[in-house]
Amino acid sequence: MASSPKQITTSCPFPFNSPSSLLCLLHLPELLIQLNPLVTSFQLVSPASPASSSCSNYSITDRVPLLFGYLSTSTTYTARFTPTPDGQIVNIKAGLGISTRSVWKVEELEGESGGSLVTETSEVSVAGGWLWSWLLKGFVEGQIKESHGVLMRRLKEKVEEIKKEE
Repeated sequence: MASSPKQITTSCPFPFNSPSSLLCLLHLPELLIQLNPLVTSFQLVSPASPASSSCSNYSITDRVPLLFGYLSTSTTYTARFTPTPDGQIVNIKAGLGISTRSVWKVEELEGESGGSLVTETSEVSVAGGWLWSWLLKGFVEGQIKESHGVLMRRLKEKVEEIKKEE
């Protein structure tokens, strides 16, 4: 029995940044992978076709903290990145029946300063018995909230770094 998905949303305003410049960054899977603080290594498994905007698949290894950071373990999973006109969709298949779907979107902010808003909405599902699903799903959701908050902050830092170089 699979658990029902709960949405986890992380967003960050990027004042004075156009949606098109942010969209270019979101269409770089390796950048998103490298900005995740849990990732220790990754490898392209199947590249996107240069003639189309098809998906690319990566094998990614995370170092996951356990027991409040006193221990950690490694886990390797497959991630499929599919660019969209307004962002990126990332589907993950991991061990223990875990799957996630993250939708990244860039929206233009209205107002005097303008800019853009980057939002990531993730859903986690876990196959298995209700107790196992409930425990594991809560752990994975907590890891996503924490690590993707850092990822979003690092994305903002990367954008600021690029702007300084221009």
